[in-house]
Amino acid sequence: FVFASIAKQSYTQTVIVDQSSKDTLTIKTDTIKIITNTITVKPYKQPPIPPQPPNVSDYLKLPAGNPKIISGQSNVIIENLRFDNTIGQPVIRIVNSTNIIIRNCFFNKGSEEAIDIENSKIITIEKNLVYGVTAGVYAFNSQTIKVINNQVINVRMRVQGGRGQMVQFNAVSGTGNEIINNRCENFSDESNAEDHISLFKSDNVIVRGNMLKGGGPSISGSGIMTGDNGGINQLIENNLLLNTGNVGIGVAAGSNIRILNNKIYSIQTPV
Repeated sequence: FVFASIAKQSYTQTVIVDQSSKDTLTIKTDTIKIITNTITVKPYKQPPIPPQPPNVSDYLKLPAGNPKIISGQSNVIIENLRFDNTIGQPVIRIVNSTNIIIRNCFFNKGSEEAIDIENSKIITIEKNLVYGVTAGVYAFNSQTIKVINNQVINVRMRVQGGRGQMVQFNAVSGTGNEIINNRCENFSDESNAEDHISLFKSDNVIVRGNMLKGGGPSISGSGIMTGDNGGINQLIENNLLLNTGNVGIGVAAGSNIRILNNKIYSIQTPV
């Protein structure tokens, strides 16, 4: 910003000019006399850019892994693995466990969920690539679930009878539940999505900075569905939604549901 102090006799005025714009300040010398002129220039600061997931080519180089069940465990990290064509079960199932991290993995096609979480707490899912599954992350009756900075492509619902969401929270509670900075794209004729993000009977959830594109389009689906069958304290902000189908962002029920600063665009669809 440019700060200019301008004085006329005993009257002083401060004028602020935005340095990032092309606006100019014109002073008529016949109406005002400049006695002093002090200018301080502060450099323009670029707004912070959300962290980006690794390149897709990095995931293709990962070593192959096998489907896993984590039951009754604590302090487990699964990272840097590729899971291909998992049939008949979720790729990773987490049950009755605490402090589990799934990071930098490639989930390449599966007949069920990439990650299924039940009765667990403090679970972090970050920097994964998910392609061609019935749901990216499904969390049930769990606490402190974080889904951050993942890429999901082409989820399916009715083809295999799956859920059809990038992320669904079902009866998730506690504090620190987050769905942040994820990217999901469903291509026409290649996916059969319901909701990109579904919050069902869940509390204390932040959904922020996600980019969601494409849908079934399902006659009941949406980009982000909040308050489904209840839920409290859900904040939906700074998300970008493109052609997500029947609804951009929906509020089905619940209390203290806040929808702030989101951008929703869509072409005309059959639903």
